Amino acid sequence: MNTTAQSLKLSNGAVSSLILSAAGPQIQVECQRLAPNGVALGKVIETSGYNLQCSKVYHGACKEWDNGAGQCEAVSGLLH
Repeated sequence: MNTTAQSLKLSNGAVSSLILSAAGPQIQVECQRLAPNGVALGKVIETSGYNLQCSKVYHGACKEWDNGAGQCEAVSGLLH
């Protein structure tokens, strides 16, 4: 699971950058093909793992961390 920005630009963010580097540029191409306008908050797209030691990667868009104020958890469905 890769939490990323809505834009799905994997070169942004520490974890996304590492995934992009390890998987290879094809993973970014697939993200752009599947979601050319990005991904909505709380939604997920599935790509191949390419050069990673996994068959799939799930990319989900999250709000920017709000220091526990609740918006991040509400979007991700963690608050009831």
